Amino acid sequence: MAFTIIQWNIKGYLNNYNELDLLIRDTHPNVICLQETHIPYNTKNIIIPKAYVGYFHNCVNNKNPKQGVAILIKHNIPHRIVSSTIQLISIEIKLTFPITIINTYIPPSQTFCEADICSLLSRSVSPPILLGDFNAWSPLWGSEKSNKRGTIVENVIFAENLIILNDGSPTHFSTHNTFTNIDLTLASAQLSPKCSWRTLSSLYGSDHFPLLSVIQTKLNPCHLTKSPNFNTDAANWDMYQTTCEKNFKNWNTSNVRQLAANITKAIRSSANVAIPQSKTTPLKIYAAWWNKNLSTLRAEKQKLWHIYKSSPSVPNLIAYKKDNAIFKKSVKAAKAESIGKFTEDINPSYSPKKNCSKIKALTGIPPTPIKVIQLSNQLFSSPLEIANIFGETWSNYAHDSNFHTEYINRKSTILSQSYNPSRVATDAPYLEKEFSYIELEHALQHSKGKTPGKDRISYPMLRHLPNRCKNILLVLYNKILESGTYPHTWLSATLLPIPKPNQAIDNINSYRPISLLSCLRKILEKMPTKRLMWFLTKNHLISHNQVAFKKNHNTLYALLLLQHFICDAISTKNHVSVLSTDFEKAFERVGAHVVLEQLASWEIGSRMYNLIKSFLSIRSFQAKVSGTYSETFPLANGIPHGSPLSVVLFKNST
Repeated sequence: MAFTIIQWNIKGYLNNYNELDLLIRDTHPNVICLQETHIPYNTKNIIIPKAYVGYFHNCVNNKNPKQGVAILIKHNIPHRIVSSTIQLISIEIKLTFPITIINTYIPPSQTFCEADICSLLSRSVSPPILLGDFNAWSPLWGSEKSNKRGTIVENVIFAENLIILNDGSPTHFSTHNTFTNIDLTLASAQLSPKCSWRTLSSLYGSDHFPLLSVIQTKLNPCHLTKSPNFNTDAANWDMYQTTCEKNFKNWNTSNVRQLAANITKAIRSSANVAIPQSKTTPLKIYAAWWNKNLSTLRAEKQKLWHIYKSSPSVPNLIAYKKDNAIFKKSVKAAKAESIGKFTEDINPSYSPKKNCSKIKALTGIPPTPIKVIQLSNQLFSSPLEIANIFGETWSNYAHDSNFHTEYINRKSTILSQSYNPSRVATDAPYLEKEFSYIELEHALQHSKGKTPGKDRISYPMLRHLPNRCKNILLVLYNKILESGTYPHTWLSATLLPIPKPNQAIDNINSYRPISLLSCLRKILEKMPTKRLMWFLTKNHLISHNQVAFKKNHNTLYALLLLQHFICDAISTKNHVSVLSTDFEKAFERVGAHVVLEQLASWEIGSRMYNLIKSFLSIRSFQAKVSGTYSETFPLANGIPHGSPLSVVLFKNST
């Protein structure tokens, strides 16, 4: 895989930010090293391009803000800042091998010696790439003559055994309308065989050409691809229902696994006919504000630039600068217009969910693939290797070895026992009844979202089933209730790693799993969940202080209750002690036997008990990283993430 680095004297970060946007759009670099950012020391709240994290530096005592350096690096690349002194930033990056990138700017007025640069290189524990604007001339990198600082850099190159990556191409268009070579890229002898280098043809609004360095690594190209999902927004629902009527048959089988497989196949076959599928091409960064007029203007100014390079003259230069100014002005106007249209609907009366989505789209970080995970001082870059590491780690969280022997023995005893209660609660028979069509419709109509499980069946596809097909689906659900046996494919989840904020991205513990379950399964679980909530509420088995996972309740209720106690204590000249706890990996720590013993204490019937017992048994999952699935891993303990039934069982078993 190619690891790309752009270095560029930007001549003002804020002034040329739109051009930087275009440069990223054209080249999609992993790292961007900028010089002459014109960002003063310790400036806060600097705008950073999406998908990147930025590090900016300028000298503390620099009274001239027209200096400064910066490194922008993609969020999903493991890295750490090594140093930030004088006019440089040094950053260490973990690929399949570590490298150190040193980005520097040495203005013409600054004096330096060979020892200054050598001391920078000596701090690097990994093979370095030293790059930046040195304002140094030497025939070694294409200049017609040498200057004093060029001789200093030459001595450093020989002393440190560095290789010049420059190929002699000009890197700077000077104020004298001449081309010079003052931007350098120097690599260690160990790293240079893996590197290639070239200048880009456009100035992108600066007077320095962007320079592209490419490092060949064994890092796998893990583009973030979308799995092919059915686009229900563009579905032909009439055709879908007609096809479902043909594909659904009155399957005469008592085997719930076979019936579930038949229904899944019928829905998928109907969807293939009537619902278009999303594209699976890698996600690309695009500019929402870009339009055809900007493309035309950019092509015209690029044409004028090539005319000037082939035939340098004052009229040709003026023509280029005029078109460049028109282009930059048009870009600013297009951005302003685009943001205005995008935000015009954001107001207090607009849907909060849509408001939040639009704000996230403006300020959020787009999803990026996980490229490297470090484990036991070893780097793993293959998506399959990373997925298996996540799978093994998350499986170990729920492994029996994490629990006491007494806990394991008790769990084994309860799971092996048959449940035959001598008496049941007065309201328990309601829990045992077959699910009705009304309950199924209620579950379907109150299902939000469109994200499917691994079977690619989403809620809209189930909601639009014809009535006869829904009745066949209801037959499946009632057979599961009667037999107390889940289809084995429903007991397997897909877990996606989601990065925690402000954590090291190459650390396995910096990610939390999000569970994707079959929507067919979740619709089933909504019906016993509603019944159990009714049973618990009617029999006063839920504390009146409970606010989590409770209809018409939220954290505001808990805060108001706390405020009441505090105010009451103040008025009576007493005090209130607050104990706040956070249970780590809480769902993984709940034992199936604890849940089942709680159900038995409520004296529920055997049907509901066995359904939940199957719900908690023989569970497994696959981790998914960059479109690649891991091996299947077991989950020996805990309750499933992402299930509506889990929250009821969790809050009443802890």
